Amino acid sequence: MKLFNNLKIYTILVLMFLTVRPVFSFNEDFSYSKGPLYGKNIYSFILIHQHLPGTEAVVKKPGALTLYNTIYYSQAFSIYALKRDQNGKIYPAERAIDFESCVFESGISYAINKNWEIGCMWRIISYYGGFMDAFTQNFHNLFGFPNAGRELVPQNEVVIDLRTNNGIDLKLDHATVGFGDIDLWGKYNFFRSRYIDSAFQFGVKIPTGNLQQVTGSESPDFTAGLLMDIYPIKYLSLFFQTGIVVPLNSIVPAKYQPFPMFNALAAIEISPLRFFSIVAQMNIRTSPVCGDNKIKNNLGIIADKVGSVQTNLLVGVVFQYKQWRFQIYFEEDTFTNTGTDYTACASVSTKIKTF
Repeated sequence: MKLFNNLKIYTILVLMFLTVRPVFSFNEDFSYSKGPLYGKNIYSFILIHQHLPGTEAVVKKPGALTLYNTIYYSQAFSIYALKRDQNGKIYPAERAIDFESCVFESGISYAINKNWEIGCMWRIISYYGGFMDAFTQNFHNLFGFPNAGRELVPQNEVVIDLRTNNGIDLKLDHATVGFGDIDLWGKYNFFRSRYIDSAFQFGVKIPTGNLQQVTGSESPDFTAGLLMDIYPIKYLSLFFQTGIVVPLNSIVPAKYQPFPMFNALAAIEISPLRFFSIVAQMNIRTSPVCGDNKIKNNLGIIADKVGSVQTNLLVGVVFQYKQWRFQIYFEEDTFTNTGTDYTACASVSTKIKTF
């Protein structure tokens, strides 16, 4: 009889949870959360593939149409090795990458209801010699940072010479601009509570970019990931994401055979005010390629130049006023030194209520 009574109590508690749970959907009065830092990775071999860019699990405004505009500026420089000539003078053996890049991205998403959201993003990608080479060298000299051989090569040149064992090398020696790939994505929020939101995200990349211009892989990608937002208190939010990217070329015969890629994200958002947040975020991504060229990364480890895992640290601020959201962040590969030297991103989005 006691066991029967306990089962009744447990059944009642489960029914209460299932009944009450939907009531505690995301509440802006309870949390000041504005989401993680959204951004596309600009490093060449990651840029030409789809990846999880950092979106929140919750669907805040059912029935809203959101418009996005984002601009990225990045600088990248890396050499394969430094050598000495017969007179003892140091010179770079070969440059792997040396460029500046400016990317303009635009997109749209629609929240079908409180559980479903779909979206589309497209972009224009440019590579050029750059106007910040001298500033970057002077900045490094001022604070005693290493220039990694920048001072040994001509300024304002475009060099992409990334060699792989995957059937393709990325090569570019002139300024260029072109259309990148188009990303289609969807998100299903399958768990909603006052303190936690969880979602399944999926996507498909339409290969509108050009491999010769280093703006696309010329093959579709498929992504799937899990997102979780946690709101322990009004002023603090945590974000966790994990997922996989599967290029079509990784499972069918092709000249370029990339590997499936793992993506992960962990972020902390501090919101002292309803309209203002500070976000620190770590993005981890495995490489779609591997190579034979080894370099010493920031951890002092000799690692594959093109095949190392990316460990990008993003620090930024987010402003939100009514339907407008403004975001600015600075990104750098802190540990493995695989990505660009740094990327700065500024974006604005606005929500339009449709019904």
